[in-house]
Amino acid sequence: MTDYVIKNAKCTNIDIMYDREWLSLSVDLDFGDDSFTSFGHTCINGLNHTNFCADYLIDLMRTFNLCFMKDLIGEVVRVKVCKTTNKKLALGHAIKDSWFEPQKIYERGRNKHVKNGGKLSD
Repeated sequence: MTDYVIKNAKCTNIDIMYDREWLSLSVDLDFGDDSFTSFGHTCINGLNHTNFCADYLIDLMRTFNLCFMKDLIGEVVRVKVCKTTNKKLALGHAIKDSWFEPQKIYERGRNKHVKNGGKLSD
C-alpha cells in the first residue's frame, strides 16, 4: 500500500528566486475543488560542489519537457501528496510516468558527494 495519493492540479503560477548559493521554487496549484496550494522547495549549491541548483531546474524542465519555465503555467500536472502529512512530495507529467522529486535529486547529489569522500567533484 502506498503512503501517498496522486491528485490532478492546474499550475497557475511559477516563481523562481535565486541568491548566490540558494534557489527557491514555488509552483502554485489549483486542484479545481476550491483548494489551492503551493509546491515549494529550496535547494542550496555546494552540496556536492557542483551546481546543484542547475541540476534541480533541469530535472524540473525535463519532467515536463519544457523549453521555458513559463510554459508550465496553465498545464495540468499530477501531484504526489503524503496521506498522513498532506506534504506535496512530487510533481508529475500529466500523461507520462515522469516525476520531479526534489528529495531524490537531493539524495543523488548527497550520494555523489559521499562517494567522492566529501572532496570537490569533477
